[in-house]
Amino acid sequence: MKNLIIPPKILSILYELASESGPFGGSSHAACIAHKHNIITTGVNQSKTHPKVIKYTRDTNKQFLHAEMDAIFKFARQYDVKLLKKCTLYVIRVGAKGILFSKPCTACQNMIRAFGINNFINS
Repeated sequence: MKNLIIPPKILSILYELASESGPFGGSSHAACIAHKHNIITTGVNQSKTHPKVIKYTRDTNKQFLHAEMDAIFKFARQYDVKLLKKCTLYVIRVGAKGILFSKPCTACQNMIRAFGINNFINS
């Protein structure tokens, strides 16, 4: 079984990003796509909607840009999405008490599968 721990360097960067982005719905999320522990793109939750998000969710309360989606969209604008199979998507959730448990919503799960991301680690 793989050791599913977020590397300390990545955890520190994501914690800072989530903390700086401010709470959204009581907590903040930050995500990154990394290859061999080198961060390629990052993303944070945003209150703005995104037209591509609608493709992955029918829940109108969740059509804002999630951290995972933000990181994936940034990657797709810069690189061939086929490379995502060789990368890892890391996501953390930060609240008033520090790092909290996080799991992707249904829309993010659909998107992660659609883009062929096989390696996913969350807090």
